[in-house]
Amino acid sequence: MKRRTIVRLLLPALVLATAAGAAAQDGEIVLDDEDFEVIEDVEVEDEQGQESGEDSLGPRRRLGRLHPPLVHFGVAWAVLAFPFALARIRWPSLGRADLVVVALSAAGAGASALTGWLHAPDVLSRPGVEPLVELHEKTALASVGLLAAALVLRLVMEKRDSRPVRAAYLVLLALVMGLVLYVGHLGGEITFGEGFLTP
Repeated sequence: MKRRTIVRLLLPALVLATAAGAAAQDGEIVLDDEDFEVIEDVEVEDEQGQESGEDSLGPRRRLGRLHPPLVHFGVAWAVLAFPFALARIRWPSLGRADLVVVALSAAGAGASALTGWLHAPDVLSRPGVEPLVELHEKTALASVGLLAAALVLRLVMEKRDSRPVRAAYLVLLALVMGLVLYVGHLGGEITFGEGFLTP
């Protein structure tokens, strides 16, 4: 079997194995009602005087509530973009795999930023989180901008691949990976409180 064929077979398996390993838990996690904080419980009466609860949410709040699940896809793609770019430069036979990952990462980051912006007013109702939310927003927008620039460079590489363009592409994706992890940490502090990683 040729070396290229082995790499083509092993790389997707490695990615899937890594994702499966990250998802596996040694023990069972049990969550109680006390593990969650009710930010705002809204019950509104409609014209007939009946409580409508969730049905009263406007489109902004409904879309904003998509931020927590959507953000994980954007983070995963952004973290994978740098290793895929390195692999493609090392093994050109991977073709456009990194382009797909960077495009999905940019799309996921854009969707996460939009839903985060829509979700921010609900989060800002909690005391003391405003500086964290502001820093989270600014760093998230910076990561979206860097991802967009990396996507443009990758598209340039389709037409004219050169060493300086490849170097800039890799540097941007390395910065994105670090920045996205920091943005995620800030999101964790907004959700769970400062020092949530320390025992």
